[in-house]
Amino acid sequence: METQIIYKLPVSATDCLTAQIVFEGTDVLLRVDYEEEDGDVRSAGVRFSHVQLFRFENEMYSNVYPPGAYDAVVEVEQSDWIAEVERFEKQHNRDSPWGKKHFCIFVSSKGQLNVIAESVSIEKDEQRLTRAGSR
Repeated sequence: METQIIYKLPVSATDCLTAQIVFEGTDVLLRVDYEEEDGDVRSAGVRFSHVQLFRFENEMYSNVYPPGAYDAVVEVEQSDWIAEVERFEKQHNRDSPWGKKHFCIFVSSKGQLNVIAESVSIEKDEQRLTRAGSR
């Protein structure tokens, strides 16, 4: 399985606090909050545009993930999943108006997100939220 790294999360395995999946129209946004060495909490976002399918596997059930996908967004080239979707579309006379690319990210301590979407972009919303543990 060939992959291309698109974006590496600015977070290490122990620093990921939360991961949220948000639906906005035909987009799916993955927002990850993480703690920096100084205790500040920051946020990073990955937006998948024109999503046709996605699946999430909890870390406990994710024993295989594409090369490079650990705390990084990768594009899976020659994806079996896309081939399966295209066979389904042909068989059932359906066709998506958007392009199909298979993206994957394994967020440490959370799990694996696979997405078939037209594109992916990074939202550099790394504003300081609050110091961890403060109110």
